[in-house]
Amino acid sequence: MAADRELKITEILVLSFRLFKEALRFCLPLCLLVFIPINAADLFFPGNQILSLLLEDPASILAGGAYGEFMQGFFIIHLIRLLFISLLMCGYTSLALVKFGHEALVVSNDAAPPLSQYNSSIMDMAFKKWPAVVLTGFLFYAIIFFTSVLIFPMIFFAVLFVFHRQVAATSREMGIRALITSTRLVRGFFLKRLLYIVGFALFQTAAALGLSIILGFFYPQAQDGYSLSVGASILTVGLNTLRDFILSVFTLAQAVWFVNIISVRKTLLSGNE
Repeated sequence: MAADRELKITEILVLSFRLFKEALRFCLPLCLLVFIPINAADLFFPGNQILSLLLEDPASILAGGAYGEFMQGFFIIHLIRLLFISLLMCGYTSLALVKFGHEALVVSNDAAPPLSQYNSSIMDMAFKKWPAVVLTGFLFYAIIFFTSVLIFPMIFFAVLFVFHRQVAATSREMGIRALITSTRLVRGFFLKRLLYIVGFALFQTAAALGLSIILGFFYPQAQDGYSLSVGASILTVGLNTLRDFILSVFTLAQAVWFVNIISVRKTLLSGNE
């Protein structure tokens, strides 16, 4: 990874795909641990079904008193998602740091041990930092929630705090201090960071649409008036987990982007000394 300049989006994605392939033995178990609970909650929790009914016939749902059940399900599902996505971000950020930090220390590539040798230590780092990332995530989403009434303040804070999880996963800073550090990494480059976020989102959306078309042929369909059978539910969770596993390469790309920015800043600071 170049430490003297910030990489382009395409370069970050290429590096991320290579690292994803190289560290597949680490990424696959981590994604199974993360996405199976998330997709099971999305499928089985009643609030998810009530959301569909709420969009179709909101008057009947509100009149039937199911709105409270929907809100309860909504918050529980998003709490589960926050907990496990934070673990994924911890693991992927640690992976990117170990990979590219290790490359910088090794003089000869032939002398470098395989990345799989560090799998256990990377996972230990991820679990150690997990609580800090979850706490910082709570604070971030609270700010986004209270500013969501006005779209522009919400976008502003979302860009400023884009690195809040990576900062919490790689340092002793957490909570408001992690948000402030993220702001420092964005300050002076706000428009550039925003364009990168939009670029990653477009690539991820295109990949998600492609996967939806491919995997859509394998999803079981519920009969009228009946829920999915146990086997069909397991298949649905499995397909959703496969989709999320492939798309998680974009989460890894965010970690690679963060490590690149940190490397460039360190190079610039050392050059000024």
